[in-house]
Amino acid sequence: MEQALLGIRKVRLTRWEVSFESSRTNKFMKICRSMRSTLCMLSSNLVQDLSEQVEADTVGVLYLGDLDSFFLASSASLAKKNVVLYAFTLDHKGSDYLEKAKRVADLMQWQIFSFDIETEHFTIQVKDVLTSLDIAQKRELEYSYVLTQCIAQLREHYLLCGIGLDLLCGLSKHYKAEHRNSSSHFHSKRLDNLALDSTLVTIDTIEEKCRKVICAPYLSFPRTFQYLMRSDWRQLNCDSQSGRVVLKAPLRSACKRALKEGGLVDTYTKAFRSSGLDNLMRDLLRSRSVNFNSRRRWVELLMDWRLKRLEGL
Repeated sequence: MEQALLGIRKVRLTRWEVSFESSRTNKFMKICRSMRSTLCMLSSNLVQDLSEQVEADTVGVLYLGDLDSFFLASSASLAKKNVVLYAFTLDHKGSDYLEKAKRVADLMQWQIFSFDIETEHFTIQVKDVLTSLDIAQKRELEYSYVLTQCIAQLREHYLLCGIGLDLLCGLSKHYKAEHRNSSSHFHSKRLDNLALDSTLVTIDTIEEKCRKVICAPYLSFPRTFQYLMRSDWRQLNCDSQSGRVVLKAPLRSACKRALKEGGLVDTYTKAFRSSGLDNLMRDLLRSRSVNFNSRRRWVELLMDWRLKRLEGL
């Protein structure tokens, strides 16, 4: 029943045993010391939340090669958790995203698992996601699709997800100059967007079927969420000394040493494009079973599915 709902076919798991040479161990120790010395208030709150909210000693992290999931995994390490990165492939094809994920795991002394998604039944899988979850944007669909595939193979009880930080930092086209320059306008607009966001509802729906705990700490952990909500756009996205725009500035400050290690971590995820998932999603626009009203834009197609889902309730 669980697999039928999530549209999961054969998903294979591969484990890399990472060998740690002394030079890499030294790099890891330097990065940890750097993070501790630059431990920002966001990281302090997140580490404390992880210590209190996550009971297990080992946690899985849905890793997408972006700053959000890297910062989350790093904070889990500082909270004395054993970190296991979960990275995905499509039909066993390698990608730049996966290679960087393996190098990050090696550098940080984390375990990494690669779960392969066989796309022979991709259309059916996506339709199952659209039928069971309330999806409003294409990026939400990509994330939810990968999340459902990941949770089916999760060996740990807890899975940490970096979703939600872009929303809280005000990084979308909905935020204009007046929101960036006015704390009151920013807070008001962010509250409006949070009221429309269905991320936590989506996570709850998946949790009910998988008997695992999925955590979105930026959105749901109390200290972390409250810190972000107390911060305005410039505090979250500008360098505290120079004042220049630096997106997700608190994260970049705490992780600056790791970010210098060969460009291994991106501000925004490139996993969907690098893996080929973006191309598969684009092809779905030509599928009459998915795009049954011949829409040209994803936002319209997803609205059709939301209405169809509501009619079926």
